[in-house]
Amino acid sequence: ELDALPPFACGVEALADAPNLVWAIEETKRLQRQWRTTVPARQKEENKLWQRFRTACDSVFDRRRQQHEAEEAELVENLKSREAICAEAEALSQSELNPAVLAAEVRSIEARWNDTEALPLPRRSAGALNQRWRDAVTAVRSRQRQRLDEQRLASLELLARQADVCETLERAVEAGTAGAEDIAAAESAWKTLPSQPDASLQQ
Repeated sequence: ELDALPPFACGVEALADAPNLVWAIEETKRLQRQWRTTVPARQKEENKLWQRFRTACDSVFDRRRQQHEAEEAELVENLKSREAICAEAEALSQSELNPAVLAAEVRSIEARWNDTEALPLPRRSAGALNQRWRDAVTAVRSRQRQRLDEQRLASLELLARQADVCETLERAVEAGTAGAEDIAAAESAWKTLPSQPDASLQQ
């Protein structure tokens, strides 16, 4: 009775668990090419053998399909991770953060991008994503310089207002007309002004 695969094809069932999937695929294809009708007079038995053989082959090809699906899922996940970093950089380019804080955020986000740079991506998306990142970094750097300029201008404007308070009181002292009201007015005006970001300048 026919209760097993033909001798040349017996190994195909073991290929489903072979460690080397590439080799297993090629070996399965080779065995498929070798398949021949062995007992023409017993069609029912032949059909059973063929079904068993085909099921074993399908198991090998299913492993490849599952591997491809897992690899594709990994590529999509990597793409989402890097897109999220780009989105954060783009948001920073519109930020009102203090320049020092913004600079720290930029360093942090660049480090995260570099950590993910070796991750594989879908080939069709890699070029556009890298360009998006470069554009985002350029925009963030520009925003960082803009915020620094704004801070310097604000500091100079504050310095001028602080100097006005000092000069008003100094002129009164030099003129010998400074009294309690002048001192109180100067103190009140000084308290309404914010402190300079630069502690040494404020001092």
